Amino acid sequence: MTITHSQTTAETWKTRRYLRLDANKTAELSDGEGGTVSIRILDMSAAGARLQIDRPFEFPETFSLSVTTSARTEGVTVRCRLRWQRDLEAGVTFF
Repeated sequence: MTITHSQTTAETWKTRRYLRLDANKTAELSDGEGGTVSIRILDMSAAGARLQIDRPFEFPETFSLSVTTSARTEGVTVRCRLRWQRDLEAGVTFF
């Protein structure tokens, strides 16, 4: 039997401090040195997010993440701290 992310989330939601919601949004990571990388936000909460990139990439320890909320707004930029990275996914906390 294969356990999907949604099943894991449903089983472990009681151990999380904040509710995590599916996001499926495109964002841009900025390393503060002029470099940017397109990524996908898979899910997020008030405290952090799970990110995915389409190629091997070593996430910096801290970075800015910019998300366009709609065509009519400038979007939101948050500062992130890397908590974990596995293959093409990473978990971050906001600060």
